[in-house]
Amino acid sequence: MSRSAEYTIRGFVYQFNKSLLAILQSGKDEEITLEGIVEDVEVRSPGGLTAIQCKYHGSVHSFVPSKIYEPLLQMMRHFHQNRGASVRYILFGHFRGMEDAPQRSELKRYVQSALRSQSLALKVLISEFSERFDVDGFLRKFSMELGPDLDTLTSQVYGALRESGIPGEDIDTLAYPNAVNMVATLSTKADVLERTITKASLLAHLMAVRRTAISRWTMALGTRKKLLDARRRQLKPHLSINSRLRCFLINFDQLGAQVDQFVSFVRDYLNRYHFKPAHNLTPIFCLSSKEAVLPEIAHLLFEKGVKAADGYVAGHFEQSDLFREPLCARKNSEFRREFQLRLVRWQDHGSLLGSQKCDDLFVIGDLDLNSLKTSGWEIEQISTSSLAELKFILGVSDVID
Repeated sequence: MSRSAEYTIRGFVYQFNKSLLAILQSGKDEEITLEGIVEDVEVRSPGGLTAIQCKYHGSVHSFVPSKIYEPLLQMMRHFHQNRGASVRYILFGHFRGMEDAPQRSELKRYVQSALRSQSLALKVLISEFSERFDVDGFLRKFSMELGPDLDTLTSQVYGALRESGIPGEDIDTLAYPNAVNMVATLSTKADVLERTITKASLLAHLMAVRRTAISRWTMALGTRKKLLDARRRQLKPHLSINSRLRCFLINFDQLGAQVDQFVSFVRDYLNRYHFKPAHNLTPIFCLSSKEAVLPEIAHLLFEKGVKAADGYVAGHFEQSDLFREPLCARKNSEFRREFQLRLVRWQDHGSLLGSQKCDDLFVIGDLDLNSLKTSGWEIEQISTSSLAELKFILGVSDVID
């Protein structure tokens, strides 16, 4: 990962932590909206609205006012268009090298400089101020608050979780990562009602959840290895059962693996969980991928001594052939199957999986399951872009590359 990409992810994680802290510190009559009218966090109470923009600049050694022009102008625009509204605006951020929050006179200079900025990126925003802007009126409703660094903010969230009744032993690998993942997920919803949450609903979710969230955001946390270990332990009981129908629904493009790497993963999985007569239910691998990917995987598996059933007979797809049981034979001490897995492309025949009544559905990556009838299935969502992490979580490998 490039340094700039790492800073971007840390910026998002910082925002999610600030959102969590706002939720956990809110009152029972307050609602929190994520990614609201001026982005990031809104706290709505009977007394009005508090709109918070959150910025993290841990990579910058000295504060430069231009870094806050965009969020400042966004807040100014909302104030300009809603002058009678009861809204308090807060720019909350961590800027390395900045020790004290700016005084009102400094903030006034920032506002005036933002309006005069020649930046092309801000041109559209600035053009929306067609008449004289009430700088003093805005500053009466605006404040800039300096936040701690990411590690300190995370510690504050841990403390707020404990104070809210979350058991201390659950915070590291259950409550905190699931809370971060929940905030990240809600922030992407299109409907504002789906982005609105209360402290009570957050805590109810965290008290009920027993699975560690594995996603791009939780893997960016400092507890990555602990989270992977926890998820591995949680999956082990079901993976240890011999007779269990498992389906892997994988967004192949998001997984970031080459075909040969994926084939190696499949072989390792079969050698671990589908190699003896007691393993009597053939696993299904369903990939969301480009059309040419599955034939390439099937051929390379064949070259490695592994045959996949894909349902095609003389170029025509037959559902009955895909889901028939393989012929099995034993010669001396060697046990053989006609085929070792079923291989399906999601875009072509994914909807047929609903007829199989799987015991476990492993969803790897972002995929819409609305077309599947999954009642009674154990659904395991693992949003990882790392094949090494996936192999470790499933117990196929004991190390993470």
